[in-house]
Amino acid sequence: MRWALRLFIVASLLAAGAVASTAFNAGTVGARTITLTLAGDSSAYLAVAATAGGAHACFVHQASGGKVYLQVDGTCGSGYGNGLGAGDGSASGRFSKMDLNDVLTVTDKGDRAVRVWVNATTTSGSGSAVDVQTNSTSGTGHMTDGGYAAAAAVVQSGVGESIYVGVQVSSGTLASGSSVSGTVTFEARATP
Repeated sequence: MRWALRLFIVASLLAAGAVASTAFNAGTVGARTITLTLAGDSSAYLAVAATAGGAHACFVHQASGGKVYLQVDGTCGSGYGNGLGAGDGSASGRFSKMDLNDVLTVTDKGDRAVRVWVNATTTSGSGSAVDVQTNSTSGTGHMTDGGYAAAAAVVQSGVGESIYVGVQVSSGTLASGSSVSGTVTFEARATP
């Protein structure tokens, strides 16, 4: 009898385990709604805007959808010129370079501190380049010519804090009338 009771208990546990182990292998849960509001760059959780009072703020524009973009041409008014000077067009020749230090301010408007990455890509070719640099402090002397690269160092930003982004544009061997173009991408991850 004792042997039969043990066998019954073991069989019951095995049957219960088989049922329990397959109980959540598949199933359907009712649909859930997700709504995400898209904001313009200056009011997003990771806000991007021209650095207030910055020397290069006139090159920062905002498209109708709120997306911030840089345009270095004659749009800044009289006395600013019409763009970056062209190189001499030869592969071994000179090129022009323009540093837009502290041109953009990236502000953490979320509810947690974040780490921010800034990357640049160049799409115009011919040795031209769009590079970036970041710093947690704005102002003269915080960004150096040698500090620009296609990927900027990771910067920690607390809630409400800002980091400053510089953009360097090099003409490479592009001739007069050409355009240097590229993109700057911002990525943020909440800190643990």
